[in-house]
Amino acid sequence: MQLKELRILAKSLGIIRYSRLRKAELEWLVLKRQRGQSIPLKHLKPQLVLKQLTQKPAWEWELLELEALSCKCLEALSYIMGIPKSGKKEEKIQQLAA
Repeated sequence: MQLKELRILAKSLGIIRYSRLRKAELEWLVLKRQRGQSIPLKHLKPQLVLKQLTQKPAWEWELLELEALSCKCLEALSYIMGIPKSGKKEEKIQQLAA
């Protein structure tokens, strides 16, 4: 598979930060994502991380997962959990982790 095709496939799978990766690394990420295996959070879109978090109980959330979310995703998660949205990103993460 050509690098350009791999990048298009990676984009459709929700993988980000693929432009700086070598072909072998990108193939590995695409294969793991297609098989349903986990890949490093830094390569996933924040929206996909949010979707994963909403599908599991709040006590199973890890701090690393919450830090991978964007501010908008944190606000959405706070809204879902019924926590008032206020403060900076770190404060929102502390409220959700508590």
